[in-house]
Amino acid sequence: EPDFGTGVVIVMTIIVLLFVSGVKMNFFIKIGILGLIGIIVLILIAPYRLERITSSFNPESDPNESGYEGMLQKEILEKAKWFGEADTDIIKSDEFIISKESNFAFIYLVGKQGIAVAGILVLTIILVSVKLILNAKNIKDKYGKFLIIGMGSLYIVQSIMSVLMNVNLAVRTGFNLPLVSYGEVYFIVNMICIGLVLSVYKRKDVIEYEEAAQ
Repeated sequence: EPDFGTGVVIVMTIIVLLFVSGVKMNFFIKIGILGLIGIIVLILIAPYRLERITSSFNPESDPNESGYEGMLQKEILEKAKWFGEADTDIIKSDEFIISKESNFAFIYLVGKQGIAVAGILVLTIILVSVKLILNAKNIKDKYGKFLIIGMGSLYIVQSIMSVLMNVNLAVRTGFNLPLVSYGEVYFIVNMICIGLVLSVYKRKDVIEYEEAAQ
């Protein structure tokens, strides 16, 4: 079935790769205009999409329908503690859709373990992202460099969009938090990406050693 979240991640990754490869800015301006036109057309075809976008940032506009999940997230944020479980039935009960097995794993962590623990997770995401960028800079082989940039973009875009979605700062759709959100397929794909990145970086050291030996 259509997955808007996956589509956004793939498109953003392609844009990053095109930008790094040296594509002129005029190309991105044209693509941006076409994308904006496409979004407008999609909204005109199905007006509910506009309600979904609006309720993602302002859940009070439709608290019982499209904004229901956002209202749950807002309540968790308002009642979250620095450490420990928030004073809300959303976390204590299994009847709500906010759970560690869903795309709302981050906000669940905020409510279950506290803002400080969630902050540590965000810091970890930032450090891993910075490390991926630095690794890409150190790769001399062009194919290996683009491979790490592509894999890194997948991780960074997914992580950013998932965290923002969980705090009502992005459109609510299927953004998974890599290596945190539940899902066998996503977990396997993320592990494959990690393996590719480590393999390329390891090969970088071998290439440098061979060059030094010559």
